[in-house]
Amino acid sequence: MKIISSQTIRAIDKATIESRGIPGIDLMETAGAGVTQKIVDLLGDARGRNVSIFCGKGNNGGDGFVIARRLSENDVVVKVFLLAEPETLTGDAAYNFEKIPEKVTIIRISKDDDLSEIAQQLPNESIIVDAIFGTGIKCPVKDEFARVIEIINSSGAHVVSVDVPSGVEGSTGKIGNVAVKADHTVTMAIPKLGLFLQPGNQYAGDVSIVDIGVPDDVLAEFELKYEILDAEIAKAILPSRNQVSHKGDYGRVLVIGGSRGMPGAVAMASESALRVGAGMVVAASPESVQRTLAVKMNEVMTLPLDENKSGTITPDAIKQLKERLDWADVVAIGPGIGVNDDVIKFMGIFLDASNHPLLIDADGIKCVTPFKDKLGKRDAPVAITPHPGELAFFLDKSNDEIFENYFETVVKASEQYGITIHLKAHRSVCANPDGFATINTTGNSGMATAGSGDVLTGIIAGLMSQGVEIYDAVRLGAYLHGLSGDITASEIGEYSLIAGDLIDYLPSAIMRVLTGE
Repeated sequence: MKIISSQTIRAIDKATIESRGIPGIDLMETAGAGVTQKIVDLLGDARGRNVSIFCGKGNNGGDGFVIARRLSENDVVVKVFLLAEPETLTGDAAYNFEKIPEKVTIIRISKDDDLSEIAQQLPNESIIVDAIFGTGIKCPVKDEFARVIEIINSSGAHVVSVDVPSGVEGSTGKIGNVAVKADHTVTMAIPKLGLFLQPGNQYAGDVSIVDIGVPDDVLAEFELKYEILDAEIAKAILPSRNQVSHKGDYGRVLVIGGSRGMPGAVAMASESALRVGAGMVVAASPESVQRTLAVKMNEVMTLPLDENKSGTITPDAIKQLKERLDWADVVAIGPGIGVNDDVIKFMGIFLDASNHPLLIDADGIKCVTPFKDKLGKRDAPVAITPHPGELAFFLDKSNDEIFENYFETVVKASEQYGITIHLKAHRSVCANPDGFATINTTGNSGMATAGSGDVLTGIIAGLMSQGVEIYDAVRLGAYLHGLSGDITASEIGEYSLIAGDLIDYLPSAIMRVLTGE
């Protein structure tokens, strides 16, 4: 499903109106009609039900005026709370304000009004409609607008937001001091980024889309590079399997990682790569860790590497890896590898010695940071899968700077360094150097557990080994990883979920994608 920024939808609207001759008033009417239908569906028997609509002075308010008129035609008892002087309304919004029938009660709210009486009325409403700001808001919300939003949120009534919940930035999902907490958001034409990015996604409720009649040829003029990866896209990316085949046809993965005290990370990454369909996997780790892995894993081959007194690999490990580097199709490096001078030096040597498609995670990201300008210059593609702290380290930023606009940060960093970047977070973001980006919506809080990221590393590496292009492998890997977590949580709950469960339920996630169930 395609998603767009607020700036892009405004450009699309402008092109529709100016170059195709479709009046803005028609787009507003279609938008209002679509939201009205959603409200009527929610009401069931609409006749005699009470609906309050809060309207600003812009086009979002104009949509609200259309909704008021159309709901009144369905014998709904409608009140419009206007957060602007009527004489300040302009254009299509002013036109639709004048068309509101007399049986609709219009109440003007000013910053000097005592809103306590309104607050007492709202719990009796069947539905409250938020048509205050839409996509144009820039945080924070001020004065009477903030007070009104607080009243809406405390009303206990069912809330429907028009296009974007008021107070949520449409392009970033950012929230300043306050935002409407909607049960449903009905968005126009194409969903906005802020409905799916944190924290805005937690305010949007269920999201539905109204087709307002933007011509396909207008949309074709805009390169829509952002999307939500859904089941249909996931199935299209998932590699097919030939019944006449052998293990070599499904790729060879070399996983480099582990250190004293952290053997589980490389084990889970290696097992996940096999579970997602890779043909063969070798886990290369410090010699003391390798002995543990050899006992722990039946299907994964192991390779002992030179280690120092701290139990991490040394630069000399590159000699022991040479034969397996010739063997491997894909290399995943980083799970449990540790961070010290020896590992950092090894990473620099490794980048020069290897020309494989490369996935870097966990401590590997910190160790590769001194060489980050090399990554996009390799002949083979590179992906990194950091959590926010690791991305902040890689980009030499603070965590606050990362979250100022984390979607844009990932997209720009991917373009700058010429690598695919997947930021692990609630509503994670994956971007490639060409400016394409995907938001993942699978997953749950139970996955915030040790080893979860290592499982993701293995899933992505296993998909890469089967010939899936690196950007597709990373975003599909995130989708399957989260879907496995969702299936796990449905069976055992989020509290008890551990990383090993994600591997166990990964086959169910893959089957769900294949069958569409």
